[in-house]
Amino acid sequence: MAGGCLLATQWVLLTLFFVRKNEAADRASNVVAIPALIAIGVSMGAVLDRFAEDVPVVASVVTGIGLLAVTVNLGLTVALVLEAVPFPRIAMPATLSWAVLFLWIGAASVLIVAEGRLPAWLGWIGIGTIAYAIALLAVIMRNPEVRTGVGVPSRAQMAAGAPILVLIPLWFVLLGVNL
Repeated sequence: MAGGCLLATQWVLLTLFFVRKNEAADRASNVVAIPALIAIGVSMGAVLDRFAEDVPVVASVVTGIGLLAVTVNLGLTVALVLEAVPFPRIAMPATLSWAVLFLWIGAASVLIVAEGRLPAWLGWIGIGTIAYAIALLAVIMRNPEVRTGVGVPSRAQMAAGAPILVLIPLWFVLLGVNL
């Protein structure tokens, strides 16, 4: 649950940065991302525990890939917080690590639906949200300025992303409630 709440907070701050060009909100978003990513990693471990008995190899591989994405994202975020690297330099690796994290949510959601150890509706929320998020990310990342971290998505793209900013944190909260 903590991961979802912290992620929602981080994304609200990031939205303030994009909409208002508020540098303080951007810095705060990076700071909040650190405990959010740690809490998400803990959630991944709980999902592994839930499914390890039924599908040990699949659950372990899915969790390993997810934890790799969290670890990379955490390292990049700490580098931003410490001002060791400018965002444009890490824009693409950060985006890819988020995409892999989204894929983990999708894979965990498929496990939820397939194995029945958690409510199927939770899995379907995750699958639908991630399919939409990956499709939108593919559209947004066609812009070379966004890809290199010197530009921002259009207002229409940001508006299209609003459901994702609600549904992914909500999915983590609901996951925590149902674990």
